[in-house]
Amino acid sequence: MASTDEFAWKDLTVIVGGKDVGGIRGVSWKESQVKEFIYGKGDEPIGIGKGNKEPSIELKMTLGEKLALEKSLGVNSLLDVSFDVSLAYAKEQTGKQAFRYFKSVEITEDAEAFEQGDTSMEVTFPAICLGIKRS
Repeated sequence: MASTDEFAWKDLTVIVGGKDVGGIRGVSWKESQVKEFIYGKGDEPIGIGKGNKEPSIELKMTLGEKLALEKSLGVNSLLDVSFDVSLAYAKEQTGKQAFRYFKSVEITEDAEAFEQGDTSMEVTFPAICLGIKRS
């Protein structure tokens, strides 16, 4: 079986507010845009109108990483601060790289949950941002 040049989780470095997040457990992002049909004469659309773009990101990390991040940013709550997030994908074997940069990220929800039997706590932060740059 031939090997692929796809990125793996081990190839990802996540920088949040200038801090390399070693306790990162997951990251996802999306960018959506309002689109709707434009109608004129008749009952068939004559075009597509484009509205606002809405970029967002979600970060998952250990509780210990969250506490360290709050301390490094000098805040009591991540809801109180805006920060940049960078994702760097890099394959050592091939030198292949890709980057994502999220400008002015603001957490929209901060919650914690812990249950009997858990060996660690994972926290998830949905957030919005002012834009996503890709390279």
